[in-house]
Amino acid sequence: METLMKKLLLTLLALCPMAAQAQFNLIAENGITEYFTPCFPLFSTASNGADLLSGVTASTTDFKIGLIADTESQMTEFATTADIETISLIGTWVTPTANTDVRFGECDSADMDGYYQIQFHNDHMSKSNVTSLIVRLTDDGGTFGEFWIHIDQNAATVADITGASETAIENKLIQAESTCDSGSTTTCVDAQRTEADNNYWRDSVFCSTSGTTVGQCRAVRSFTASSDTITFDPFTVAIATNTYRIVSGTPGLNQVTSSVFMFEGIADSGSSSTLVDAALTQADFFWNNSTALVVNFSGGPEVRCIRGFTASTDTILVSPAFSQAVATEDYVIIPSLTCRNFP
Repeated sequence: METLMKKLLLTLLALCPMAAQAQFNLIAENGITEYFTPCFPLFSTASNGADLLSGVTASTTDFKIGLIADTESQMTEFATTADIETISLIGTWVTPTANTDVRFGECDSADMDGYYQIQFHNDHMSKSNVTSLIVRLTDDGGTFGEFWIHIDQNAATVADITGASETAIENKLIQAESTCDSGSTTTCVDAQRTEADNNYWRDSVFCSTSGTTVGQCRAVRSFTASSDTITFDPFTVAIATNTYRIVSGTPGLNQVTSSVFMFEGIADSGSSSTLVDAALTQADFFWNNSTALVVNFSGGPEVRCIRGFTASTDTILVSPAFSQAVATEDYVIIPSLTCRNFP
């Protein structure tokens, strides 16, 4: 099964709201499975495109969704409630009843009114020799005019879409991993830390990956090159000879007074590209461009960029995907300049 990251990984190239017509450009490899769009807006013609239009459904007068590949000569139209099925949970793909159907729904009529999602049958995304798909939403009643989605299917790999491999992205996030030779609640001494600059690790995040402090992360306050000593906010017990990872942080962490930076928790559930935790009660997009570190995967800790957060389902979306599905692991969320600037 394709990872959810590949289902959702996209490049937003243009979004031009106009009264009569707007366009949304995505990237999704040919042959991808369980694909659905991110939430996109429909604008009301009544306000000349100034207002979002809520309440569009398959039952809306003259509402149609059209789909055509660049190898086809005629657009397929979905125009009835039988062809356009509802989405029971936005962001959770459910196969349409037939390969001639799509699913459509408003993302959140309360908090994201006017934004919508389409879920495609696998057959729609795996047509031979196709390099692009065009999706057209329209209603002859004129409440939103037309909306076009262009899906570029030339991309074949994560590297094609992001410009870097999954390993390259992770390497930018994980700056070092090793084992302390000794330590205290606020220090780790490691002869492997041969960096000459006393400020080298300042503003990074030190995460313990073994022992009783496994899963705990602290902001790094200083680094003493002459003694190979990293100093950080206090842990609950001494670090001693724990294994650790240093994760890319954000300049200014030395100004943060909290000993536990941002958030630590235990996942309720998830997938290879999502983490769900009811304790995440923040607003939509709150955690975007931060770093998620899952500490106790069976293969060891993994860190990924957070690319989305849905408040209604307490769900974080990461990219690229983890190597395994999230279940009930410990995790921490860390601010990250790398995730903010990396594709």
